[in-house]
Amino acid sequence: MGRIRPVIGLRAAMDGGRFPIMVGARPASCAFTSGVSLAATAAELIRINERLENISYVNITPTIPNLLIGDTEFMARTQTQSKLGGPPPILPDVPLGYGGGDDHDRNRPLPGNSRQTSIVGIVVVMLASTMTFGALFTAMIVRRGLNNDWGRIGLPHILWWNTGILLLSSVAIDTGRRLLRRNRRAAFNWFWSAGTLLGIGFLAGQVIAWRQLAQRGFYLTGHPSSAFFYIMTWAHAAHVVGALGAVIYVEFRALRFELGPGRRTMVDVSAIFWHFLDVLWLGIMGLFVFWA
Repeated sequence: MGRIRPVIGLRAAMDGGRFPIMVGARPASCAFTSGVSLAATAAELIRINERLENISYVNITPTIPNLLIGDTEFMARTQTQSKLGGPPPILPDVPLGYGGGDDHDRNRPLPGNSRQTSIVGIVVVMLASTMTFGALFTAMIVRRGLNNDWGRIGLPHILWWNTGILLLSSVAIDTGRRLLRRNRRAAFNWFWSAGTLLGIGFLAGQVIAWRQLAQRGFYLTGHPSSAFFYIMTWAHAAHVVGALGAVIYVEFRALRFELGPGRRTMVDVSAIFWHFLDVLWLGIMGLFVFWA
């Protein structure tokens, strides 16, 4: 803003006399003389003008911060710090994914340390299972070397179909797990359901294989080779039943759309253990096909 400066264009000599005028809050003396003229009035105005010229003015122009185009930091401060001590800003409720469906428990707290605990726990379970089957393999090798009564059993052909079904179920479950990471909930439901049904089909095929062996005269007692086959396949089937329990529980939550971020650790744990059972079954099949 510029300086306000009254301009008095009339200058004349003062010829005596004063004119009453208010300067600030103090009135000037009111002395009148004879012969008040226009020259006295002009002289008084000239003195007022000289006094105004000595006043120093304050610049009251507001200071505007220098903003750059795209300066979002200043905008964030003005939005979140508009009220000191107020509540934090609330994030908008944006859907988690696409592909159809969303989880009702999406606000469930994230697992945090419980995820690490679950992963460590499943690793311990897999190590214990490996030791169990390792003990069975060792006992089988020792028993075969004791006597010459070890006989070969013809494996039912359905066991090959069971092997393919188990591998396909593992592929379906792992595909569903990867789709869930990309938040494709509808596709996850389809693949996880397919893997669950294939796992149930594997157990049904195992029951058929045991019945076919029994019809051919191979029982738990009588032949050491058939006895070890029953023990190992039963132990593997027991592990499959436990894994199916976890897989079906995930399936139940998924169909009800209750599989938020806080429950997705069980998806990874179930898939890891299911792949482990594939490896165990391939080892059992290889053992009886090529050696036992």
